[in-house]
Amino acid sequence: MEETVMLKLMIMMRSGRVVQLLVSSVEFDWLYDRMFGREKGKFQNLGQMVICLDDIEYLEWAEVEE
Repeated sequence: MEETVMLKLMIMMRSGRVVQLLVSSVEFDWLYDRMFGREKGKFQNLGQMVICLDDIEYLEWAEVEE
C-alpha cells in the first residue's frame, strides 16, 4: 500500500486572499485534475474547506517532512 504524502498548500485567490492548508497528495491530485479539465466541476473539498476553482489564481506547494 502506498504511503500518504502530505503537502503544505498555499492558494492565492483572485481577490488577493491567501489560503494555506495541509492536504494529502490524493486531495491535491483531485484539485489538479479539476483545474485542468479532467473532471467537470467548480468546487473542491480540501481539508476542511471548499474552494471555488474559478477563484484560484496561483498555487504553491511543498512536501511535508515528518
